Amino acid sequence: HQTCTGFLTKLEKLIHCCLELCPSGNVQTESSDPYSYLCMNPLWDTIKKGGPWNAFELGALTHLHRDFINIKSLTEILLRDDDGVIYAHNCGKTEVYYHQSAASNAGLPTPVDPMSIIALKAKRRLERDHAIILH
Repeated sequence: HQTCTGFLTKLEKLIHCCLELCPSGNVQTESSDPYSYLCMNPLWDTIKKGGPWNAFELGALTHLHRDFINIKSLTEILLRDDDGVIYAHNCGKTEVYYHQSAASNAGLPTPVDPMSIIALKAKRRLERDHAIILH
């Protein structure tokens, strides 16, 4: 009993962190642009998570995960919608998803559009803020 009770508080904290839609420690970047990240193993066990994820974005992650499973040589995916950009990275047995809000614009993306620089931003921010290194 004493051995198990020591692990229960840690387990409860992890469950609350995983179920919390918008964690209290919101992730902020140097330019105050909010971003979200999710680092997972192939069995859909969350390793690390931060920032808000809505139901539509989580549904998109399901499709991206399926693409990584079906196409073994696929390592990176960019997905753009009206509200933001999702960068997905698959390396070995780990999948990392990074979402950044972005305003929609008509026509071709500009050079400063978040979609053109999201891979670099994701790699820098995840390594700096969360010790997640993407190759």
